[in-house]
Amino acid sequence: MRFALINPPYPELVLRCGYCSTFSKSDYYWPPLDLIIQSGFMDRAGHEVRIFDFNIARTERGRALDEVASFAPDGAFVLVGAGSWKSDVAFAGALKERMPGLRIVVSGGPPLYNPEEFLKQFPALDAVLMDFTQDVVRGFFEGGAAPPHLSYRKDGGVVTGAPNTEKEFSYPPGRHDLLPLGLYRNPWRTGKFTVTLTSFGCPYSCTFCNTTGVPFKFRPVENTMEELRAIKAMGIGELMFRDLNFVNNRAKTRELMQKMIDGRLGLSWYTCVRADMLDDETLGLMKRAGCHTLHIGVESGSEEILRHYQKKVDLKRIEEAFALCRKHRIRTLAFFIIGLPGETPASIGQTIEFAKKIRCDFASFNIASPLYGSLLRNECIEKGYISSPEGLEELETSFQEISIATPFITKEQLHEGHRRARREFYLRPSYLLSRLFSIRSVSDIRVLWRMGMPVLRGIIKGE
Repeated sequence: MRFALINPPYPELVLRCGYCSTFSKSDYYWPPLDLIIQSGFMDRAGHEVRIFDFNIARTERGRALDEVASFAPDGAFVLVGAGSWKSDVAFAGALKERMPGLRIVVSGGPPLYNPEEFLKQFPALDAVLMDFTQDVVRGFFEGGAAPPHLSYRKDGGVVTGAPNTEKEFSYPPGRHDLLPLGLYRNPWRTGKFTVTLTSFGCPYSCTFCNTTGVPFKFRPVENTMEELRAIKAMGIGELMFRDLNFVNNRAKTRELMQKMIDGRLGLSWYTCVRADMLDDETLGLMKRAGCHTLHIGVESGSEEILRHYQKKVDLKRIEEAFALCRKHRIRTLAFFIIGLPGETPASIGQTIEFAKKIRCDFASFNIASPLYGSLLRNECIEKGYISSPEGLEELETSFQEISIATPFITKEQLHEGHRRARREFYLRPSYLLSRLFSIRSVSDIRVLWRMGMPVLRGIIKGE
């Protein structure tokens, strides 16, 4: 059988990867992990698989439909983004019109948290995948018994599935080679790169995040190593571990790092991690195994806001983590959220000062968004902080626009606080000098250009 795995076309670059899609606001765009994982399952079963990433290829919709129709698949697995779902579902509907017998399964945040509504509202869709780490789409396309972890129509209604609750998951090496690897944009390195996964979900309960309801599980170390060896054999030297938190269990992380070191894979990589899970020994192994950059969620410089949204880490521990990263010469990108309910001009000031204090290499200041599946969204609906909360709606997911209105701060103050944060962090003389003296190679200049130019454009334009 033939299966098409599709990242739909869209006028903007949409990172449809997992359940929290975003619009790319800088020079980055990584391969869609959901498609990679499903390609491994289908390829191992002997099916012909093709990955169509129409978004990164900037393919026009009509041509995209022609390309899929020319392949003549028996089933299509289509990604759906929170900010693009109307277009994505319309594309799936157009595929069904072209090929009436085509079975279509979708995956993404909006359908995950609204499977019944999606299937009832859009007859072109046959099923919603509830856990993209599971081998169930293939079975559905093959026409076998009704698989778990899938929501689908039956007898005029909808059978609702759920994510897998087992503690471990594994998958065969994905068909990274089917992706247009030369088109993806890595802000930290040049050349081909890809993504992989060592854990799924997140065991923490930050209420602004939409993955708290997804059961957390580990991938066995040897299964991860199997894919890393395959990636290396494909001539790929750079990757992103797409874990929401790479270090959830220090012993497992150290085991993987040691195997990567002993296996002499020579891969360089970056990932996301919580500050309170970093220690000297683990960071030392990560550096030796090829880690060059860590993305760390700091969120706020206000202890009160961190407590309210259940971040469960204090500012002192965060500061210590960034100091350890500097010790091991691992670059840091700190993420901050501005505009959570309870935010005030004063707390924005605290966040700006804390960003300077921790001396991160780069800072990403994002405006809060009421994501599907998050407790923050429930809070905003209950208190009337967002408009049109009922039913399905497209979310603005560039994290640059205000969609939450609270009595604690005006939109004008929030916009000014957001602009001020970028301006004060990036344009201070000490920061500019530190970046200048950090340059050791042409690669470092490229990083500064890729990361710095979008920020400077935003500051200049007052966005």
